[in-house]
Amino acid sequence: MRARWRLRAFSLALSAASCASPRAQSQPADTTIGTGADSLESVSLERGSCRGSCPSYIVSLTSDGLVRFTGLRAVRPVGRDSARVSPAAVAVLRDAFARRQFARIPSTIEYDAPACGAYVADLPTHTLALRSVSGEHRVTFDEGCRNHPMLLDTLARMVDSISGAARWTQSPGR
Repeated sequence: MRARWRLRAFSLALSAASCASPRAQSQPADTTIGTGADSLESVSLERGSCRGSCPSYIVSLTSDGLVRFTGLRAVRPVGRDSARVSPAAVAVLRDAFARRQFARIPSTIEYDAPACGAYVADLPTHTLALRSVSGEHRVTFDEGCRNHPMLLDTLARMVDSISGAARWTQSPGR
């Protein structure tokens, strides 16, 4: 009887593991993405919403300095806009991602992921992505995960700063 119970528990655990969502599993990183030897195509940041008034938007920068902004919620404008920055500024961003070994960070740091740690609800989830000729590495992280690497916050602030995202995300009175 016990052997049958253990066999059922094992097969249930095995079937649950095989059905796990691919998003929850961390993919091995291509550590050459974003290095100085690799040619950067774009860097993007998607800031998710919260239950309050957190700005939700996507901003991307291409190596030639094109900034694309898509406002989703609690920003002006909701919709699309664009701007330009110097290619040298984008190179600074590329170098910051490379120095911080962004490509080695797990692709998912969210609730129930091993890297999450203690969790605080109602904080936004963000995605940083670095695309180069050798591929793309995306990291989705929930600010509610107390153990997420703080370098992700630093890189996200750098993307905001270099892209000039504040022109779209801050109220005139702030």
